[in-house]
Amino acid sequence: MPLRRRGPKSIRPASAGSIPRNRPVSQGSSSSSPSLVWFGALLLYRLANAYSVSTYLVPDETWQSLEVAHRVVFGTGYLTWEWHHQLRSYAYPFYVSTLYRLVQWVLPVDDPFQLGPAKSDSPNATAAFLAVDGTAWAVYLPPIVLGATTAAIIDWYTYKFSRRYLGPLVADWTLVASLLSYPMGTLMVRPLGNAAETAAVAVALYHWPLYVAVRAETAANFPWRAYVRSLAWAALGCILRPTGALVWSCAAVPLLWRWLVYQGPRRFFTELLPGLLAATVTIGAAAVGAMMLIDYAFYGTWVFTPYNFFQFNVQRNLTGTITALAVVAGYSLLEHKEARFLTCLLPIWLTLSGAGLFAFFSPQTTAATTKSAFGTIRSALHHPFGSRRQLLLAALIIGSLGAIGYTNLVHQRGVVDVVNYLRGDVRRQSTQPRVHHILFLMPCHSTPYYSHLHYDVTLSYLACDPPLEPEQIKAGDHYQYPSGEFGRDPAAFLVDYLARLQPASPTEPAASTNHTASGAGDLFALPRDTALHFSPLPSHIVIFSVDLPALAPIFTLNGYLEDRRFFNTHWNGDSRRRGDVVLLRRT
Repeated sequence: MPLRRRGPKSIRPASAGSIPRNRPVSQGSSSSSPSLVWFGALLLYRLANAYSVSTYLVPDETWQSLEVAHRVVFGTGYLTWEWHHQLRSYAYPFYVSTLYRLVQWVLPVDDPFQLGPAKSDSPNATAAFLAVDGTAWAVYLPPIVLGATTAAIIDWYTYKFSRRYLGPLVADWTLVASLLSYPMGTLMVRPLGNAAETAAVAVALYHWPLYVAVRAETAANFPWRAYVRSLAWAALGCILRPTGALVWSCAAVPLLWRWLVYQGPRRFFTELLPGLLAATVTIGAAAVGAMMLIDYAFYGTWVFTPYNFFQFNVQRNLTGTITALAVVAGYSLLEHKEARFLTCLLPIWLTLSGAGLFAFFSPQTTAATTKSAFGTIRSALHHPFGSRRQLLLAALIIGSLGAIGYTNLVHQRGVVDVVNYLRGDVRRQSTQPRVHHILFLMPCHSTPYYSHLHYDVTLSYLACDPPLEPEQIKAGDHYQYPSGEFGRDPAAFLVDYLARLQPASPTEPAASTNHTASGAGDLFALPRDTALHFSPLPSHIVIFSVDLPALAPIFTLNGYLEDRRFFNTHWNGDSRRRGDVVLLRRT
């Protein structure tokens, strides 16, 4: 039996649910694993959270998820230019479409192409028992279930990650931070691909081998099972959003460097690295294969969407060399940036926030003698400075929940209410449709679309595709899409649009206006395969009230009257989206 060389005591691998030997003071003495009952409680909390969402924050929560899945399952839905250029993977909409199919299987959902009252006359035992409108639930239920499940997974695995490496006391404060987090309560409960990516990152981080026996004699002590699990979830996150690879590039560097330093180059390159490469390549190839199969089912051809995405967003839009590996720097290299692109780091931020809350609300003397986080909180609040802590904690809870509630229930709810109202109007109309063409005369993607309306009614909105054709790219800063032209002079734009539709005399045909394609330069964007079955003028027009004073005389002249007004927001940073949402009907 070979003798083992004596050396420094190694750090033993952390098994699932265990804490590393070098525990922080905040560890406490409780080491029992968290119960799944807590996950059920988190899921109920997030279901209530997701059910409260009645507003509209970012277009991608419908246009790049629900809209695509609704088109696949029900046949009505609009695909934006990214899908026609094969820049997006169907992996996330595929998940959403399974929820649509489940609702369709359980409840009676109206056929979008069958207008008239007869479509809902067929009895259904499930619908009668539940006394629900299956079509309405087909619109409401999938986003609620999707958002609640995703957010609960983020809560749960962020808590477990914090518990494993910082101890149960800090973990409980991490959970408090997660439940009160504004991004968690407003963004992660919506059907966004960023939310699903963040959930995958949270699970992968929990399994990621941060503590490993780097000074072991061989690589046999490397936590291969944890590494493979983490890699599988990381690959899933990269399928949903390819830029997630930046996160794991940063995580892999310190792991590999630590093993290289302590094991030495010879042992590292001969014993460990081949296994790491084999596992990484195998899981990566399986993930890429699954993604390409899903995309083939959607596009009807073999396509590698991450390459298309990179080619369009990086090669066309960057003026420099990609040298940074940090996540923020990597995302900064892309022309299109939003704060939600960094939500994949929420599990790390929440863990750090939990450590900060613990340090502030739990003095070390209290933490060292308390076995539970709840006891720590109780003792801390009875500290000589406890009254101040009580006020601060109350302000934190009230302020966070108040901001979440306002964002989910009040801010920008009119753009959702108007589409829900129109869906009910379409559902009740007779075989001679009163609603046959709805024009959203507002900045592009300001409202949900077919995923909320459901029915096969012609919809159109101001196109805002980027310059894609050579002559458009050549125009550079002088290129203007219709949404921008409308914002510059709404009255002139509307007069020109109506003049194109209406003939100058009863015998003169209307001027040609391209309605059937949504490429850049078209006046309005409609589904590419939509057949025109409406009169020259839209039956309904939706606008923001900020534009109504300038457009009211034109509407009156063409027979449009205000049908209904919906409160939208108290204030909006975009001056083009301020005021109420006004629905106009042509008499």
